[in-house]
Amino acid sequence: MIKSLTIIALIIAANYRVSSAKEADDPTSTQLSNGDLLITNFEQKDLGRMRAWGWQFQGDAFNREYSHGSRKLRARVGRYEGKWFLTSVTENPKSVGSLTSPPFQIQKPFISFLLSGGSSETKLQANLIVEGKVTRTVTGNDSDIFEPVSFDVREFINKEARFQIIDNATSIWGHINLDQIVQTNQNKGKRTISNLPILPTIDAGFAQLIDSGKRISGPFNLKEGKITNDKNESTPFENTLSIFTNKPVTFQGNADFIRLRNGEVWYGKITGIENQKINVQTSFAGNQSIPLNQIWMLEFNKKEKSPDNGTQPSTLYRLQGEPIPGKLIWIREKDIAIESPLGIIPIPRQGIRRFVVSDQRSQETNTKDELALADGTRLRGDVIIDEAGDHLSVTHDIVGKLRFPLNGIHSLKRRPKNVAWLSDLRAKTYKAIGPIIPPPSPKLIKSLKSSITSLKINPESRITYSVPELSPGKIIFRSTIVPGQGNRGSVTTSLGTLDKNTTTNINPDSKEQLVQIIIEPGSELELKVNFQGRLIFPCAIELRDAHFVSLSANQETTQTKTKGT
Repeated sequence: MIKSLTIIALIIAANYRVSSAKEADDPTSTQLSNGDLLITNFEQKDLGRMRAWGWQFQGDAFNREYSHGSRKLRARVGRYEGKWFLTSVTENPKSVGSLTSPPFQIQKPFISFLLSGGSSETKLQANLIVEGKVTRTVTGNDSDIFEPVSFDVREFINKEARFQIIDNATSIWGHINLDQIVQTNQNKGKRTISNLPILPTIDAGFAQLIDSGKRISGPFNLKEGKITNDKNESTPFENTLSIFTNKPVTFQGNADFIRLRNGEVWYGKITGIENQKINVQTSFAGNQSIPLNQIWMLEFNKKEKSPDNGTQPSTLYRLQGEPIPGKLIWIREKDIAIESPLGIIPIPRQGIRRFVVSDQRSQETNTKDELALADGTRLRGDVIIDEAGDHLSVTHDIVGKLRFPLNGIHSLKRRPKNVAWLSDLRAKTYKAIGPIIPPPSPKLIKSLKSSITSLKINPESRITYSVPELSPGKIIFRSTIVPGQGNRGSVTTSLGTLDKNTTTNINPDSKEQLVQIIIEPGSELELKVNFQGRLIFPCAIELRDAHFVSLSANQETTQTKTKGT
């Protein structure tokens, strides 16, 4: 009996010693000699122990010994505490993630720490979380030299909090460095954060009007045949040139797409080939069969940024290996077969990138409205608001009538009879000169967040377009001009005809400028882009949502204003 009690006593004592050692080893809320309460100093290199103390790791930006990354930076961060500090510098620059402390009670008026690194306010952050909400946040200033920062937390005394570090950046300054997080009675910060973070303004898209060229901002609803936003501004659907909801286009990895010759893109599962038709399962129209003569290419295993392997007709392109020319024989769940000079060759489906069916896209003029869905699908057809008034209805040449709620739509590009988009037209002439070689040709930019279409044009370029014949009325050319992405130089644009033009100066910090000019039908529109001052690259402009519109006399005198419902 005595022996058993002795064993139990030894077990209890051992557990007490383990528990005491763990508590002593955990630095959270340890009081320092100067009276500060330590949250952490990152001197521990054992991630297992930190997890045992309650630190939460997500991603791989911080998921390794701190000494590994901080050793590289010690010579360029200035003064810091102890031997190690936290950094998200890793061997893989695309590493992202977060690190969140265990909960602690706020006992002193300031939380101070050393901070350096990148300056992305949305992707690199040191945060204080109180009652589940971010109450203080700060980021670096594109320097690795540590500077002291303080959170003023007097209003949160005695409340429970967590300290969080986030790195979701992959750019050249895509890292954050941190050291010596303490609670203190004195404000030790070169920067002091005393207010709640300002939430970023959510860009809910826009609707552009035909009669005035103006935009109204989203989010939108469909109501009684009108586009209506949350400010009770509305416009008739017939007066709507385009809608951009800012809903991101997302699709599953390794997705299948069918690209038609008329410019349509169908997202779905390509299930087979039969009677010169491709069978596909779609989310918007169920099972469909598309004649091969209407298809440009079939894409398999597509990711968000898949490489553009090639466009040679009757050719299968693989993720690895040489292209295989031949005739498409079958499409199955596990493999796809090509009849080549060597015979019928089955290839595992998971290794295929695309099969190009035809030699070019259709040369038909774009006359149909274009609807882009959130899954990457792009459809062409006549779009109206349906009879119920709360959905868009599309009359499609292959599928027939389709209905879509506005929350499933990325954008709508309308093509009424009195409008012609510049992106649908072919330039009549194009000339470019350069100091050594001519600048790149104009480039149509896709997937923008602030426009439906955008044409990027470099300086020392001259382009002319034939003004299209539209329905009777005065023709106006409209576009928004902005500096190109990464623009460093200054340019001057001249837009108009031989006897009438408007000049716009574009600097790297210029805001968007709406340009409108009246132009005669059958004449030529000329666009000149020239350097302004010293030659600096990159230097370009973007012509956004450029279009011709013909307004009747009635529209000119009664240009419909945005009004409340």
